[in-house]
Amino acid sequence: MEIYFKFYKEPYFNQDKKQEIKEKLNEIFEISLNDSDLLTRPSIYIDKLKDKDKMRSFLDYFKIIVDDLKASPNN
Repeated sequence: MEIYFKFYKEPYFNQDKKQEIKEKLNEIFEISLNDSDLLTRPSIYIDKLKDKDKMRSFLDYFKIIVDDLKASPNN
């Protein structure tokens, strides 16, 4: 799966938000995305999502982001 940090735009996806997403992805997928990845489209293997707890964590986190974006007056 590719994470399109390169195309995440402000105001919602400011540097702090990108950093937060990167940290959450590192935690869920047990990887080490670094700050330079926030300027690109890093690929992540989704095999970790076979674990039900990791899948739930991933879906719950990104549901919050989607809900926030829907509620944002700038989107």
